[in-house]
Amino acid sequence: MPSPALWNALRQQQLAGLRFRRQHPVGRFVLDFYCPSLKLAIEVITSSTLTKELDAARTEVLESVGYNVLRFCDEV
Repeated sequence: MPSPALWNALRQQQLAGLRFRRQHPVGRFVLDFYCPSLKLAIEVITSSTLTKELDAARTEVLESVGYNVLRFCDEV
């Protein structure tokens, strides 16, 4: 599940008036957060997330079809 703190910052257009969706499906993937106007995917990496190689492959696929991808680590 995506970070509640990050979602609180993104929802209701609180970040520069940009609109974000949570748990947005894109093909075989589900993005943690997505901004349609920027075609921006924000992914939160947790300890249960797959290996770095799989994350890199996922990013490569998303970028190849025009998505911008930001990844953040959900660690304290």
